Formats: sequence, C-alpha cells, structure tokens
Amino acid sequence: MAAKFSEPGTRAVVALLSAIHAAMGRPQYTQPLTDLEPERLLALGESLRGGKYQPSDWFGKKAPPAATPTLAAMPPKIAAETSYRAILDQVQEASLRNRNVRAGGLLFEDPFYALLACYNATLGKPDHVMPFAKAGADLWRRRSEIVQSVQAKTYEARIGTYFAEAPPAAADKPRPSLSLQTIRGDRLQVLRKSAAAVFTLDASQGLAEYRLYYLDLAP
Repeated sequence: MAAKFSEPGTRAVVALLSAIHAAMGRPQYTQPLTDLEPERLLALGESLRGGKYQPSDWFGKKAPPAATPTLAAMPPKIAAETSYRAILDQVQEASLRNRNVRAGGLLFEDPFYALLACYNATLGKPDHVMPFAKAGADLWRRRSEIVQSVQAKTYEARIGTYFAEAPPAAADKPRPSLSLQTIRGDRLQVLRKSAAAVFTLDASQGLAEYRLYYLDLAP
C-alpha cells in the first residue's frame, strides 16, 4: 500500500484553497475537479508558487459553505513503524544546528502548510516557507485561524507571525521543485517534538538535517 499523508482526506487543503480563491475574487470555485492526490498537490503548489495558478484549472463551481469549515486542531495519531508521505522543500534556515551535516530541507507533514508557503510567494514573500511554532501541535491548532484570515484578506500582514524566512539551500541555483518523500512514523514523531533531526531520508544523499518547523522561542 502506498504511503499517505498522516491526516486522511483533503478537507484542510480544500478549505485553504477555497479561502485563497475567495481572496482572489473567485469564491465560487470550491469543488475539486479531481481527487487531490499527492502528486496533483505538488503540481498545484508549483503553479501557485510560480504565479500561474488559476482556480478554474483545478476546481469547479459550487456555492461556498455558509461558514468557514472548522479543521482538526490536534495532530493525527501516527504509528512508529508506518511510513507516511511528506512534501520536501530544499531550503535552509540560518540557525542550522548541526554544522557537520548538510541541510536536507523542510519537510511538510501537512500539505496545508506546503500550499500556504506557495501562496506566500504570490504575496511577495517567496522565502517565508518555514512554519513558526512553539510545539508541533501548534501547526494543527492554528489552521482554522489561518483559513479565516486568508479569506478575510488579513493574512498577508501576519505572514511573519506564521512563517520564518528560509531561502533555497543552494542560493546560486534556481529554487528546486517540491518533491514527495516517505518518512517513518518514529522519525516524524521526533520531528514533531524537537522541530529538527538528523537522519537519512534518501540513501543516495546520506545523513542530513531535516526540519518540520522553526522553533519559536519568544516568550
């Protein structure tokens, strides 16, 4: 069986994209034309990040819900021996803790944040891709708030509240495309708790430091 994202279904990404459509003045595009499989989400994200995104290419028209959907506020349970999908963005933040290993990049457990980071690029903030959090659970808790702010067009002023800057790991090269990776549940549990960890994700690349979020140490 192919690995899946840790959260079943696409309720969260549909809510986010519908809010983005509303902010674009296209609130009627709320129904995905096809299942939003992981590979399709990657293509959608690249289209959004590249400024080529058109809601009608991905969604059909359906009356928007009367109220903004409430999204799950707790991280889904994961099993240590189970493999999960994640989206990799090859970026590096300034405070890389383990200087003796290379930066592997940012892993998005939740595709919601991968797409939100792509949306940041359309708002002139292409390097604001590293989610801020005091703990991994914060990422799930604030999703409904983010959807509401995107729809209300108040999100742009708060990008710095939700994301830290993280430029591409290879600054002298074009930004790499997003890619799908598979990660074991035990490693994902470590990342949720500590924000970053060193392990081998791809045997051909060896050890690297991967990050799930930027640990917010502000009081």
